Amino acid sequence: MKSAKDNRVLCVLLAPCIIGWSTAIYGANEVYIERIDYGKIYCVSFDTALRVVTAYQRFDDVLNIVNYHFTSLLNYCVDSGGDSVSIVTKMLASLKRLPPEVRKRFTVLSFISQRTSLSKSTILRVLKKLQEDGSLTMSHGRLNTFSLPEPLRCPLPSATVARDNATDNSE
Repeated sequence: MKSAKDNRVLCVLLAPCIIGWSTAIYGANEVYIERIDYGKIYCVSFDTALRVVTAYQRFDDVLNIVNYHFTSLLNYCVDSGGDSVSIVTKMLASLKRLPPEVRKRFTVLSFISQRTSLSKSTILRVLKKLQEDGSLTMSHGRLNTFSLPEPLRCPLPSATVARDNATDNSE
């Protein structure tokens, strides 16, 4: 699914998939579907879809789908700003979540550049840094492994127990 405004990829849709429940989130006429693989795209009216969902009691599935698209939109909005390392890291995490057969279709560079406003040289610079750190391995430009770096953690102060002589009944 792509944004009509800037032609950036919002998310990769895998069949079977239902879209359109969260159209209000994206705004009218601001997204479009670009078919890459073989297949057919079917469209049913909202009323028909709602009747089917109600008849088969599949509201949990619909909410999962809406949540997925809403999360994709939030990631798209959040990733528009910020430092390049965090943007590339988030994109690598989303690429890693795709099924292996889908993930192999994309090079890491093309996947990130189609979804962000980062230049290819900036993306490559961050990818090189992640490879040097050992958190990223690629083969022919495709993702092999990616592990998020551990966040910095502050040591917790040790807990001490204060004794109150007034309540000490050990004597």
